[in-house]
Amino acid sequence: MRRGSEPKFVADIGVDLSADFTAEHEWGIKGLQQAFGITNELSIYGLEKRIIRNVPDTLGWISGDTDKGHTEGFFFTPYDRDGAQILKHYGGELTTWRNTLAAAWSDGDFAVVSSDKSEQEKLRTIFERILAKDAAIFLAGGGAFQNAGLKIAIASKLPKETLEMWETSDRDAHEIRQEVEASGIEKELASANCRYFALSPRRKDGKLIFWLNPMEQQRNNFGWFDLDALRQWAKGTGPIPMQKVSA
Repeated sequence: MRRGSEPKFVADIGVDLSADFTAEHEWGIKGLQQAFGITNELSIYGLEKRIIRNVPDTLGWISGDTDKGHTEGFFFTPYDRDGAQILKHYGGELTTWRNTLAAAWSDGDFAVVSSDKSEQEKLRTIFERILAKDAAIFLAGGGAFQNAGLKIAIASKLPKETLEMWETSDRDAHEIRQEVEASGIEKELASANCRYFALSPRRKDGKLIFWLNPMEQQRNNFGWFDLDALRQWAKGTGPIPMQKVSA
């Protein structure tokens, strides 16, 4: 697990472990979803896509002394460890050097601790709601220049507006995925050996567009392209292949 740059509490709803510019925060949270019984199916929407259904035996409470004072919080790893071992093993990632709250995570583990007593009580409340399966774990925030942060929220306290937003965005994502599959563009590009690191669809003005991060970037342009441009790429034409400069 790697440190989040700016962990913080989100009112009385939960805690944001945040993120940093590190590979461990780019790989998603598939391991956490599997461990906590969270579905990742496109056909599931809203809170049902984020709520925990399983509490792993290796979820635990941290309580120990560091150079910043007495520290408490909670953690999960897929391995059998206690809180003291977590503090020792991940001490560099969980040192509360910037403020009283520190957090670290990856696709398959996390820990969040505080050296402040009132914050420790907040963490204890969240921990107890996880044990009661009244919690949601998900990625949110970030943007073009920042990885999305890991959030752990008390499910029963999530506002209606958030639940409705999740329902809408998840439904849109499912419909976009179905539209991409129906277009056959991924198979078309694979058959033409047009390879890429990322091909991320979205809908703009009712039309599919894709963020393309291609391989062989000395020969191919990256950026936003529509289906027509991708099909032209499969034929070696259009705006994606770089134009050869004549001598």
